[in-house]
Amino acid sequence: MKLRTFKERAITILPFAAVAVLLWLSVYGILIYLRDGHEQRFLEEQSQMQKLAWRAATQVNEGLIEHAVESYVLDNETTLALLKRAHDPMQRDSAREALYAHLAPKNSKLLERGFRQFHFHLPDGESFLRFHRPEAYGDSLVGVRHSVEVANRELRPVFGFEAGRLYSGFRSVFPIVNDKGEHLGSVELSMPFEAVHTRIAQLLESWEFAFVVDADQHHQTLFESQRHLFAPWPLHSDFWMEDPNATLPDAAAPLSADRSCLLEAFKDHPDLHTLLDSRSSGALTLKQSSGYGVLTLTAITDTQGQNAGFLIGLSHSDEPAFLDRSVAFGLTLSAMLFALLAISGGWLAQNRQSIKTAKVELERALKAEQHFIASMSHEMRTPLNSIIGYQELLLSLPLDRDALRYVKRANLSAEHLLALIADILDLSKLQAGGLELRKEPVEIAELLKECQSIIAPNLQPGVTLEIMGSRAPCRVEADAMRLKQILLNLLSNAAKFTPEGAITIRYAVRDEAPDPCRVRIDVVDTGVGIHPDRLDELFSPFKRAHTDRYSGSGLGLYISRRLAQQMGGTLTVRSQEHQGSTFTLTLPCLDRTEP
Repeated sequence: MKLRTFKERAITILPFAAVAVLLWLSVYGILIYLRDGHEQRFLEEQSQMQKLAWRAATQVNEGLIEHAVESYVLDNETTLALLKRAHDPMQRDSAREALYAHLAPKNSKLLERGFRQFHFHLPDGESFLRFHRPEAYGDSLVGVRHSVEVANRELRPVFGFEAGRLYSGFRSVFPIVNDKGEHLGSVELSMPFEAVHTRIAQLLESWEFAFVVDADQHHQTLFESQRHLFAPWPLHSDFWMEDPNATLPDAAAPLSADRSCLLEAFKDHPDLHTLLDSRSSGALTLKQSSGYGVLTLTAITDTQGQNAGFLIGLSHSDEPAFLDRSVAFGLTLSAMLFALLAISGGWLAQNRQSIKTAKVELERALKAEQHFIASMSHEMRTPLNSIIGYQELLLSLPLDRDALRYVKRANLSAEHLLALIADILDLSKLQAGGLELRKEPVEIAELLKECQSIIAPNLQPGVTLEIMGSRAPCRVEADAMRLKQILLNLLSNAAKFTPEGAITIRYAVRDEAPDPCRVRIDVVDTGVGIHPDRLDELFSPFKRAHTDRYSGSGLGLYISRRLAQQMGGTLTVRSQEHQGSTFTLTLPCLDRTEP
């Protein structure tokens, strides 16, 4: 009798047990899928944060270098006169000696400020004077130093990382032209990795960084006598480490013992070699006994757009461990719930509520990405606001000319970084669905005039900015502040990419039944334009149509389109390279035109 009862119960429970097992396996698959997806987004965040920090640090260095070159070379009559003498082969040696004596004190100050190389070149690309190695001159840099060729050929500054005859570095090369329009040659200043490393470490305090360079590029470029300063990177044979024994005074600080062990642990990570072989940026995690380690790679391109090496960031994070705990918690909870389901089908309704609770927990974990970005943006913005405030206080004090320049440049760099952080915060709010709009009637003509007055001072010489529209009422229902943000972004881009010609703003009401009434705003410029192949990715985050000469985060157009869509509108573009661009914004209007 007891055996029969047991068999009956088993038969009764068996269908529920089968369903419970299938459901548990499904939950397991979903949890693993969500966990992997969330970790991938977390790694993308780490990679983007390092890229932004890298970009901000290099832009600060470029500003410091530009100031030094203007002070010591471009605005220095003695320097220009000596470079003019150097064009005469009979006076070249004496001009070199005189230039060295004239600028030697300045070079000492540059070394104290972290600059590495102060190097003059003749218009044909021949090395004229290396202050770091004054005995090494006369070698042609044509075919070796792309930045020097471009600066002398196109007479424009060139910024970027580049391998050299003696060292690698983050170089800025400037053409030298006197008041008579005579091309006298070019000059470069460079900074070692340590100078960039210091500024990045100030932005990402819990991280440590290393830098490796492409072995083939440096082997072809370096003087034979300088190759002893480089050593193969143990993790990949295609890359070298510069000065691993710290023989140079500006050598980068070595990794701590903890981060060195973490880097060594990543050696056998299969995805690391995939990223390095493909010369791609990315981030990886590695589980250790003490928690998770994170390795972030930022691919560094040289002045020709080719991969020149990697910035390597190393840190620890609790985020992957939190994901593991969330998965373990979900699996444990689901196992308990499904066990109860198998024992008693009558408890199914109660278990559904528990499953719903688990689902809420999982959805909450999915939003951790947006909360992470938002909290990081707030944490970085607070000290930056303090820095900008103190800089503005400094500007109110009586400062000498050099100090005033330094403070102004530091203020510009801080404000640029603050703008990047604001863009990231807007991006996180948009992706999380947390950006609320306050719609109200907005007069288009008045708003466009306000934007015109803001942008006009930033136009390049000779460029005009006009507004063309009918006198009929033209109002939209939109968030005035966010609409202004969209228009300023479009006009700022037009001003940046229009070196000559005109920028025109056209607006009109389009009221053609049965279509709804809409206001169309066109921002038309005669600037450099965009290649058709780049138009599709123009509105993607962190994508830029021009990456060689113009700065920017690559977020402005993406955020502008998302804001336009939230206000019921559209944002599109038409462009041809070298023929200008037209960005078109449409929004629902409040005033219909009279028939």
